[in-house]
Amino acid sequence: MSLIKKLAMAGAVAIMGLGVGATSASAASIDGISGNPYHYTGFATNDHSFSMGGAYTITCPANFTTFSGVADGTATTDVAPYYGGNEASPNGTGYVCEFFGLPVRVQQHGSWSASVTGGPDLAGWYTGQIHIPSGSSTTIEIPIMGCSYRVAGPQTFAHGVNGNIARARNVSGGVELEALVNGIAYTQTGCPFPDGNDGGYSTNGVVDIPGIEINP
Repeated sequence: MSLIKKLAMAGAVAIMGLGVGATSASAASIDGISGNPYHYTGFATNDHSFSMGGAYTITCPANFTTFSGVADGTATTDVAPYYGGNEASPNGTGYVCEFFGLPVRVQQHGSWSASVTGGPDLAGWYTGQIHIPSGSSTTIEIPIMGCSYRVAGPQTFAHGVNGNIARARNVSGGVELEALVNGIAYTQTGCPFPDGNDGGYSTNGVVDIPGIEINP
């Protein structure tokens, strides 16, 4: 799901603004550089990807992928990912993602939340967690197979648990976010794989989120 350039906020997903080390989570804040509240949009620098069953991968192009939310001076921000999955997208169908070369539509319903839980470390990275709340879901449609895949909340993914990466750091003019999430539970309808809890999601690099900063 990398779905637009020059941004950041995947991951997360956010990711979303996250850390490890010197600072306590309660003291950290996600702020607009020019003041709060600040409405941001982050842009993917690489294609984002979803996987399940250890063998099936859906890829969403960076130029259709964004993460939008509001920085309000707290340690948590609600983030709405977008993967080009609506009828108003530039190609008129929303089927901009890909599964083994087949067109796929990825639609997001509701927001994720990203919280700072630690940091910064010596490289400036804050770590955190990504939470998919109850009522939020991601639906992946593979029409040529009559198949769909769905991730729904509540699910929580903390940095360092099960190999997860959920981190962000301040850069000139904004924040860059990186997320690699494992152990996602999903259900399927008509797909050649069963329901499972071995799903994965990756920003495959950073998401650029201009206009915000993380403060200890």
